[in-house]
Amino acid sequence: MKTNQNNNPIGSIESTINAIENNLVRNASAGLSVERKKGGKGQACKCMINIFAEEKPKGKDDRKPLLTYAFYAGTYFPSRLGSVAIYADNVMSILAQIRGSKTLFGIPVVDATLEYGRRPFIDVRFAA
Repeated sequence: MKTNQNNNPIGSIESTINAIENNLVRNASAGLSVERKKGGKGQACKCMINIFAEEKPKGKDDRKPLLTYAFYAGTYFPSRLGSVAIYADNVMSILAQIRGSKTLFGIPVVDATLEYGRRPFIDVRFAA
């Protein structure tokens, strides 16, 4: 995978999401699981990565993720990652952390705002 001078992933949206997922799995604390789910056909969301507190139980999966990242293509460059929606219970502290570092997954952030849908989430936009 290609990276820039800061070792941040560049290239297609798929390669960027793969690098992010691999990094999340590699850095996951004990007792956490990282699971990827593809976006549905015709949906704007390319995929979602969920972080769960425990391993998947046998039978019905009614777990609520601790953290969900929903990945979206760029408006002007649809083959590249444009934005990420972050769903969690502690969105305000995550938002403060992103605004302070001005990065998410090592990728420079153009803007990070708190939005309201079914529940509050952070909308993170990346440079084109």
